[in-house]
Amino acid sequence: MMHSLKYKGNEALGEHLGYLYGLDLKMKNTFILPDCLCAVPLHPDKLKSRGFNQAAAIARGLGKALEIPFVEHLILRKENAGSQTRKKRFERWESSVMSFQMNAELQFKYLHIGLVDDIVTTGSTLEICANLLKHNGFENVQVFALCQAIN
Repeated sequence: MMHSLKYKGNEALGEHLGYLYGLDLKMKNTFILPDCLCAVPLHPDKLKSRGFNQAAAIARGLGKALEIPFVEHLILRKENAGSQTRKKRFERWESSVMSFQMNAELQFKYLHIGLVDDIVTTGSTLEICANLLKHNGFENVQVFALCQAIN
């Protein structure tokens, strides 16, 4: 399913999986819901080649199920670090650390945010994005992902 989502353009599957994930989380009711969700961004070149941001598709479905807003384009990817699939943790962090910035055009009123990605491999991209959010006024950052890669 993840291959279909990431490489076969199945955006509807991403929203559906996010929705199912949200229903499952809602049923468990074991955490405080964030005020809003945002997605780990793709570089515009990769977005153009894929046609959509798979993390954003998941976040839209998750937001619908949890009944919380999804804030699109809150974080921007300014540099294309290339494929991260074959890189080790430090290489991922090193190639991504300067790649992200907050969207200055958006004003936000939320303090607790959910950061959504499709797959967690080393966690370095999520760490960089979470630190960016924290440095820009978000008090709490929760991470949501559908899968974790296994080495």
